[in-house]
Amino acid sequence: KLRAEEIKNLQEDLSKEIKDLTDLKTKIAAETDLAILKEEQRSITEHFRIFTVVMPRAQIAASADRVLTIVSEMKALQSKLDLRVAAATSTNAATYATANADFKAKVASAESAAKAALDLIRGLAPDKGNATVAAANKTAVSDARAKLKAAHADLVTAHADLKTILDGLKGVTRKNTKTVQ
Repeated sequence: KLRAEEIKNLQEDLSKEIKDLTDLKTKIAAETDLAILKEEQRSITEHFRIFTVVMPRAQIAASADRVLTIVSEMKALQSKLDLRVAAATSTNAATYATANADFKAKVASAESAAKAALDLIRGLAPDKGNATVAAANKTAVSDARAKLKAAHADLVTAHADLKTILDGLKGVTRKNTKTVQ
């Protein structure tokens, strides 16, 4: 999940950008000099980078937070799943054990990818017209989105593994084991 500091920083950045854009809108609406309007237009592309830095950072952070929430819920199921798979006496017990191992690997992979996406966006900074910074931001956003896409694919696979295990274990007898409370 996102740390409180990260949430606070995103909220502050968004509030600042909204205020700055609202102030600019008011200034442009009141301006009558064409040369000054052209200068304000130029300042939008150079200084107001909400669409290239702030918004992607907020979107990626929100997506990563959702992935990490799902990962947390899936991890909570793991111990129960381990007990059910270990207690299975069916001829397919090995299949369930394999699906369980894949489930754990995919959940861990999704978590790692989401955390890596968050790490990538922490370094985003307004480029202020600097092509090198703009290129670095673009690469970081692209890489973070790719990591989130991979995390999503891992969660889809983990869900399929979970479904395989649960569907297979329905009605399967269990070995004599003590019930853990």
